[in-house]
Amino acid sequence: MQRRTAGEAVEPYRRRIHDAVTDPVRSTIESWAESVWPNGMVWPELPKEIQDRDADVWEPLIAIADAVQAYARGSAPGCWTQTPNARFKSEGQIAKAGAGDQRKNKID
Repeated sequence: MQRRTAGEAVEPYRRRIHDAVTDPVRSTIESWAESVWPNGMVWPELPKEIQDRDADVWEPLIAIADAVQAYARGSAPGCWTQTPNARFKSEGQIAKAGAGDQRKNKID
């Protein structure tokens, strides 16, 4: 995510307007998530450097990346040595909450 620039117009998201478009996508994601986590979602343990709003953003992304990687390897989420969470931490790309530099928050 990036902050909008000064004077940039952004269309607001309104459920009453956008649900017709987003509901099929949401349903597909729900079905996929139920197939990956039949007993409920497995949340990753985040490094202590990821807190507050950064944690709100990264936690579901890392959980999904973990699940996709597990699916590709034919195992359950959390059953491998180099998780996306470990890669994220090992490459030193953790931005402290409030750092403001969006480039530090990217996983290549």
